[in-house]
Amino acid sequence: MRAHADPLHTVPLLARALWGDALEASPISGSDALTQRAVLSRPDQGRWMLHLPVQPDSEDTVDWAHALACHAAAHRRFGGPAQARTGLKPIQQVLLGVLEDARVEWLALQELPGLRAVWWPFHSGDAARRGNGFDDLLARLSASLLDPTQPEPHPWVARVRQHFFESDGHTLALRSHEAVRALASTLGNDIGQMRLPFNARTYQVHARYRDDNSHLWLPDDTLPASDLTLSLDADPPQDA
Repeated sequence: MRAHADPLHTVPLLARALWGDALEASPISGSDALTQRAVLSRPDQGRWMLHLPVQPDSEDTVDWAHALACHAAAHRRFGGPAQARTGLKPIQQVLLGVLEDARVEWLALQELPGLRAVWWPFHSGDAARRGNGFDDLLARLSASLLDPTQPEPHPWVARVRQHFFESDGHTLALRSHEAVRALASTLGNDIGQMRLPFNARTYQVHARYRDDNSHLWLPDDTLPASDLTLSLDADPPQDA
């Protein structure tokens, strides 16, 4: 049986080992801590904090922690400034998050191709292969953008992939955050025309190593308060 190292210790160490960027970790507490995705925040300039949810003791806890650390490090390295939600509907905000997740991971893969093997096992299951609901299509899209060599018959997913990559199928076309935002806006309108139901309150990204993407947005006082407790204090990671 594999040893289950404490993610609060291993995640910051691995994240820093990839590109040398510091990342602190702290636990999430609250009534939804068992189902909540990780929360990546940047409470002040140059300081990034990854708030980790409670994970049941299982065989893939180590794999989850590794995938989570690598994904957070990719955001830390290749992500841009927080954006205003103004002008984007909730469905477009979700789409922007999926595209930005895929963008930073693709940029990371150009430097460290082995990261695909860390992330890919979490892009599995029926939703990532065959589902046709909105949540299912986003799962399929995430998998397709992580590994564009995989066959994907759904025309909407194939269309998004054509916008995400250049005509060669592997050069990133979304070179700016403005381009990501513009594509998310267009795709949101497409989903509206497809009349697919979407519930912003219940939606969660399929790949559970991915954080909730709240760090992509500027603070918004109009959003409902969360009962999750996020600590901004963390012990610095130790090398041994």
